[in-house]
Amino acid sequence: MKLVNWNTNNDIFNMIDKFDNYFNNNIEHNYIKTKSNSIFNENDKSYFLILEMPGFDKSNIDLTINEDIINIAAQRKNIESLSNDKFINYQQSYYLPENVQIDKIKAKSKNGILSIEIPKLKKVKKDIKKIDII
Repeated sequence: MKLVNWNTNNDIFNMIDKFDNYFNNNIEHNYIKTKSNSIFNENDKSYFLILEMPGFDKSNIDLTINEDIINIAAQRKNIESLSNDKFINYQQSYYLPENVQIDKIKAKSKNGILSIEIPKLKKVKKDIKKIDII
């Protein structure tokens, strides 16, 4: 049995393929998505999320919290691009643990490193006392 490449001559399929390629190519040429390295650590008092975001200024970074998800989004112009309309986008989301103080989260950006400190809730000490029954 001989295998033969199948090529459709149907204009409807060609039109749909061209339509899809037009939008895919436009999106790919105007936006470059980037992914960064991330480190997640913790100690007794806080969680720490550290992200490499080279070239992103702190004014270009949006940090939002929705329910129990922290969203990090950033956009900047691509300096290396020949045309002025190309952007580099960054977007990442992380689930927050249940034991965090959302209103005390701190973030700082320096030299392309975004550091986020997420404080933990203080643990309530459970003292067990024996009560004598009289």
